Amino acid sequence: KKCSKMADRILRLMEDPMTYKEYSGFIAELERRWDDETESLSFFYLPSADLHYWQTPQLFGPEVADCFPSASNDIEEAGKCLACHRGTATVFHLMRVMESALIVTAKKLGIPYAPSWESYLRVMKDRIDTKWKKKGIVWKRDEPFFREVYGNLHAVKVAWRNPTMHVVKDYTPCQAKDVYNVVGAFM
Repeated sequence: KKCSKMADRILRLMEDPMTYKEYSGFIAELERRWDDETESLSFFYLPSADLHYWQTPQLFGPEVADCFPSASNDIEEAGKCLACHRGTATVFHLMRVMESALIVTAKKLGIPYAPSWESYLRVMKDRIDTKWKKKGIVWKRDEPFFREVYGNLHAVKVAWRNPTMHVVKDYTPCQAKDVYNVVGAFM
């Protein structure tokens, strides 16, 4: 605030003639005030190519935000982590996004709460593997969709979710971007 006041003062004083020495003195004082005001601040830089990930609240689009409101915060946080090149943190948030999709899918299938990904996926697989004659017309119509969703969720669980949540693997920013793209396409 003092720096801003000093800058305003210099602008007002410049309306009248002043010597170079006077002007230099005011600028030197402005620099000292700037240094005092900013010495306890830290700044970080984001390349313009990464700014999109930091600034966009609905990175996977409004349809995903509407269908998966429980994932909105983690989608946004994954973007911010990706912008800051925090690979493992990005993947962590993306796995939470996928868990939201898992839970929404389970509800659609009438699967009650399950304590783990494995539990949900086991029940989904049992539903998919039910004998064809025992499946209703609606299920037969929707089964290809749920088979694909199950396959994707299972692949994500094995490839990224378990290694991330069980502290087995760290991810580079490049690897995290690949996971981000896959999760975004899935969602």
